[in-house]
Amino acid sequence: MWIDMLFKQAVMLYRLTGSFEHPAVKESYQAACKIIERIHEYGRSRGKEIFVGSWPTAAYFPYPPPNLDFVTVSPSGKEVMEMKLDETRWNEKLKTTKRKFGDIPIFAFIDWAATSNTPLGRFSQSLTKERQREFLKIADEFFREKDVIFVYPVHGGTMGIDAHILSFGKSRVYDALAPEFQTYKTIRELAQKRT
Repeated sequence: MWIDMLFKQAVMLYRLTGSFEHPAVKESYQAACKIIERIHEYGRSRGKEIFVGSWPTAAYFPYPPPNLDFVTVSPSGKEVMEMKLDETRWNEKLKTTKRKFGDIPIFAFIDWAATSNTPLGRFSQSLTKERQREFLKIADEFFREKDVIFVYPVHGGTMGIDAHILSFGKSRVYDALAPEFQTYKTIRELAQKRT
């Protein structure tokens, strides 16, 4: 189970108070951690293991780490547009994440939201088909070298309500098979190299 913006309330309260010691910040952080624990407990009560993940936001708080099973990261829209991942930024981000969470899986995906001003929006709306395929190769190699699992954009993720290049001419959801993008063959080739 992946929970988006799990620590957003704690971040917002920290920005308002400017203090990690403020009770509202601490209690919001602890409440988010409790959500993770309750999900784990529920799974175990059913004889199942539920793996819980989110963004590595908690790595920047000076509290004990939450019991996440995995974390997710995303290249920035700028990195997508420039077709280059910032080595220094990623080294620092991954170092901080690994120091806080230990040896848990880190998944990178091309993030999205409501508008095309997102990594997936930039990827699908600004890059040509050829550059999309090239960026997938760049990201795959970069993240593999960093011991991060790159999640290919096969199907899913909104390209934005303002997207003008639509999957199959009608859907704002990215699809690698769509003639507008044609990235599926590249994704298949990259995936086959992993095996």
